[in-house]
Formats: sequence, C-alpha cells, structure tokens
Amino acid sequence: MAIASIDAQQGQMAWLGVGNVHGSLVRSAPGKEPVLESLLVRSGVVGHRIPPIVPLMIPLAAGDILAIATDGIRTGFERMILPEERPEAAAARILEQHGSPSDDALVVVVRYKGLPT
Repeated sequence: MAIASIDAQQGQMAWLGVGNVHGSLVRSAPGKEPVLESLLVRSGVVGHRIPPIVPLMIPLAAGDILAIATDGIRTGFERMILPEERPEAAAARILEQHGSPSDDALVVVVRYKGLPT
C-alpha cells in the first residue's frame, strides 16, 4: 500500500508505503536532467504485520510528477517518465512496457501544477 497526500495550498506532499509497492517523484527541472526521488517503503503486510510508519513530508514544485505502482509493474519504470509527457500517456506507456503479464498491475501518474492562484 502506498499513500500520497498533496497539500496544493502549501505546495507539499506527505507520502508513505508499506509492502511491495513503488513510488517515485520526478522533479521538474527545466533545461536540466530530471531528479528522481523514491518512496521509502517499509516492509510488512497491511492488516497483519504493519510496522510503525511516519509519512515523509516533501516540498513540491510546479511540474513535478508523482508515479505510484503496484508490484505488477516491474522496477525501472520511473526512469522512463518524461517531464513533458502527459500523465495519462506516461501511465499507459508504463503499464504497457513494464506490466507483468502474469500479475495484476496498477500505475498512477499525476503532475503537480503548482500553487493555486
């Protein structure tokens, strides 16, 4: 299980993960190589052996892209996220190219547009 909560007013996100999931934040860096941050996932089983968890708070910048995927998506997908790509297109491409044919798979991709005006 992975959870991300975005506070658009404050420009920050809280996220946490337990079990066999992946989460990545691709930092928007116009004119530079994108910076990738990964979700720290605690080992455990939700509903059975859940460890103590504390969400990590991180600041967001306009254009940052968050991707969360189940274990049916093979690792390495996060390096394929293009900062200029539409989130819907990125999710479809990741599912097609990194989805396991023998497991269920889910990937969610969202872009933070910045502070509301």
